[in-house]
Amino acid sequence: MTQQRRYLFRRSRSWHVLASRPLQLGLTASFAALGLGLGLAGSSVAAPDGLAQKPASAKVIRIGVSKFGSVLNYLYARKTLEPALAQRGVTVEWKEFVAGPQLMEALAVGSIDFTFTGEPPPIFAQAAGTPVVYVANERLGPAAVAVLVPRGSRLKTVADLKGKRVAITKATNSQYIVNEGLRRAGLKPTDITPVYLTPAEGRAAFDAGKVEAWSTWDPFQAAAEKASGARVLYDGKGIQPNNGYYLASRAFANANAPTLAALLKVVGATNSFASRNPRAVAEVLSPRYGLPVEVLEAVERRRQHGLQPIDAQVIAGQQKVADGFYREKLLPRPVKVADAVWRP
Repeated sequence: MTQQRRYLFRRSRSWHVLASRPLQLGLTASFAALGLGLGLAGSSVAAPDGLAQKPASAKVIRIGVSKFGSVLNYLYARKTLEPALAQRGVTVEWKEFVAGPQLMEALAVGSIDFTFTGEPPPIFAQAAGTPVVYVANERLGPAAVAVLVPRGSRLKTVADLKGKRVAITKATNSQYIVNEGLRRAGLKPTDITPVYLTPAEGRAAFDAGKVEAWSTWDPFQAAAEKASGARVLYDGKGIQPNNGYYLASRAFANANAPTLAALLKVVGATNSFASRNPRAVAEVLSPRYGLPVEVLEAVERRRQHGLQPIDAQVIAGQQKVADGFYREKLLPRPVKVADAVWRP
C-alpha cells in the first residue's frame, strides 16, 4: 500500500490506518435536484462519477455522531428523524464517536453511512482515499473554535505561544487554527510543543495546568469558558470560516439519494427550529452532553444556523484549509475538495 493511499490518524496514544480506493471526480448539481424544498435555489453541489455499479438501496442508515454539531445530536436525542425515514421503509441506527477523525475512520471501514464533522476530518479522509462525499454544510461561525488560555495567563498574543505546550486534537479545526494562527504570526508549528489529545483529555490537561493553551471548539470551548473562566487568546475570525459538513460514503449516497433528501429535509427544518429556540435545544442536549443548559444555550446563540448546499464559496474555503494542511506537510498528497462534492 502506498503512502498516497493511507494516512495515520492518531487517537490519543494509538494509531489507526485508514485505506480505501481513490475518490473519483465529481460534477455539479443543485439542491433542487434532491427535491429538498429548503429554499436553497441557485446553489449547487457535486457528485462523483462512476455511478454504474450502484448497490441496492439501503433499508438502514447508520449515522455517526460526536459531541459536535447540535442538529444531529438533537435528532438523536428526540428521535424525530426516525418517523420521516420510516415512511421510506428505512430505519436509523445511531453510533457515537469521540470526534471527527474517528467518525471518518468509521466511514472508511464501512461502519457508518452518514455523519457531520468540522472542516479538517473529511480533508484527511479524502487524502487517505476514503470514499467520502460532501452532501451539505452549516456555517457554524469562526467564534465557535478558539485557542484558550487560563484565566490570568500572561499569554496575550499568538506570538506568546512560542515554546509553549498547546493541547490539540489532531486532524481537526483545533489543529488548523493553531497552525494557521502561528503562520500568520510569523511562526511555525515547530515553534510550539503540540500535545495531541482528545477534547476530554485536552480539557483535563488544561485544567491541571499541564499545557499553557488548549485549542478546541464548541461545546468544549464554551464549557471551559463557563467553568474556569478560560480566556480566548484568539478564535477563527479571519482565519477560517469554521464550516460543519454533512458527509456520506460515496456508495451510500449514490444508491440512496431519496433517503438523503428526506434526511436533509428534516435536518434543515431542525436547523431552523434551533435558530429560533436555542434554549429548547440546550435543554434537550444538556443530559446528552453532560453540560449545563446555560453553556449549551451560549453555544447555540454563538453558532450560525442554516443548512446550505456545497457552493463554490464553500468549496474555496475548504480548499484553503486543505492547502494549509498540505503546506505543513500534514497530508500525504494534495487534495482537491471539489472532487469529493456529491450530487445524485
